[in-house]
Amino acid sequence: MKHLILFAMATAGSAASAATPNPDRPSVSRSGFLVAQNTLEMETGLAFQDRATTVPTTLKYSVAGVVEPRLSADFSGFDNGTPALEAGAKIRILDSTDIGLAAFAASAVPMGSETWVGTAQALVTLPFDRGLSLQFNGGVLVTPQGLGIPLVGAFGFPITGNFSGFVEVAAVFADGRCPGACASSSEVIDGGLAWGLTEILTVDTGLGYSLSDAQLFGAAGLTANFGAFR
Repeated sequence: MKHLILFAMATAGSAASAATPNPDRPSVSRSGFLVAQNTLEMETGLAFQDRATTVPTTLKYSVAGVVEPRLSADFSGFDNGTPALEAGAKIRILDSTDIGLAAFAASAVPMGSETWVGTAQALVTLPFDRGLSLQFNGGVLVTPQGLGIPLVGAFGFPITGNFSGFVEVAAVFADGRCPGACASSSEVIDGGLAWGLTEILTVDTGLGYSLSDAQLFGAAGLTANFGAFR
């Protein structure tokens, strides 16, 4: 929790050059929009499942609003050699007031006993009037044991003021050769809330249920945009 407080304090002086965040967390689905052009953004927080706590964190930068390189890790895993490092990128295909469409590709960077996993997906976000939105992700999940097809659908809605919410369903369709990474995210129902605390800082919380694991999971954290490099 200490690093979250320090992270929030560090963003306080960045408002002049920063932009409104475009978080993917705490949802399973990813946005079809990239972060604001030429700005650096970071997501971090705590995630809970089956008495285990992780600290998923993602750093992302939008290069000319066309490509968004991303580096993700679990901060809690560095001590035991399982940091869940992942390198990836979003590539803009369409970006307008009517649709956000991007391609996403990522690869795990295994350390120790970690297993390699790769993914390629299409990300679609459809914004509507009054702050409503629909979001869809679909593609392929590749593991040494086999292939999975992840599909996610999400509905976003305003609540009041700077508060918004979402609900979503996700599943990974795979055969018995892909039991590990495929099963870990299959058949999920979840939802959450986001609060635009400032122009550059968004706080979030989420709760869901994994049908495949018969377990509740939750998350809480924040996303901040640090603006452009100078």
